[in-house]
Amino acid sequence: MKKIIFILLLFVSCKNTTNDKIELGYQNDTKIQKIGIGLIQQVKTSEPIELYKDKLFTKILKDDITTIPILNKPDYGILFFVCLKKNTSYYKIAISKNKYAYIKTSKKYIFYSWKNFLIEQVTSFDNKDEINNKPKIKINGHTIKKLVKKEDDEIEIIEVNGSWIKVNNTTQNIIYWLKWKEKNKLLITINLLM
Repeated sequence: MKKIIFILLLFVSCKNTTNDKIELGYQNDTKIQKIGIGLIQQVKTSEPIELYKDKLFTKILKDDITTIPILNKPDYGILFFVCLKKNTSYYKIAISKNKYAYIKTSKKYIFYSWKNFLIEQVTSFDNKDEINNKPKIKINGHTIKKLVKKEDDEIEIIEVNGSWIKVNNTTQNIIYWLKWKEKNKLLITINLLM
């Protein structure tokens, strides 16, 4: 009886992992649950991505494997994957929750450390939790009470210090600090579009 229950549970769990259709949004950090050391941008979003099981590139992953980009808007040239590790020959990327693959380094991909990505690529962001993650005068400092961010405010990230970003709200002429991550969790929704 125990054997039958085990086999049944194994079948049900395999069926759920292979047949569940994952709906991708623009930002998919909750589906990956890792933010790694940075991001890999796929330059030509219309090209297929070759994923490998190993860093020696001997075993190709099948086409039916669900690959989840952290930022996904290919029609606008936005396709970024979480990079967990890198060297001169490969990038190890997160492809779903607790699953990863390897891609060969090439001109098809650009690596950004989180620091460089936040400063160079992000055009705006939204704070996911405005109650518990309030803008501060300095890191772990007092809350800025007069800042009420509006949707059309122009902002720029001018510094990254660990889990904190220094933001210049040029519309309201206010500079403040905000936590952008907590361990492997993003606390902001990133926007790359103007």
